[in-house]
Amino acid sequence: MIFIVAPYSEDTVVDDQVTAWLMPTDWDDHSFKTLFQLMVKEPGGERCTIGVVRIAYDGMESGETKEQLPERFEQLNESFFSLGRDDEYYSSLAQLSDSAREELLNGI
Repeated sequence: MIFIVAPYSEDTVVDDQVTAWLMPTDWDDHSFKTLFQLMVKEPGGERCTIGVVRIAYDGMESGETKEQLPERFEQLNESFFSLGRDDEYYSSLAQLSDSAREELLNGI
């Protein structure tokens, strides 16, 4: 799986692997900007909106997570952690293939 920190674009689809887009939102939670809209496309499948996920990192005192993320990555290092915003996020994850879901959860 490849994660792309940018708006969805057909030009960024990686044909032979699962592609996930993390699109930063403008939500400011007391000077923490950790929210991302997550979309996923499996090879040969349709793109689907998973939902909103918070991504932060150990020692974060304020600021924007997106400034600490590479533009593209397969897996974040262990200092990062994520949490889906609501039940719909996890229900949407359940619709992915087992392998895509596992890669996504391990990746962020």
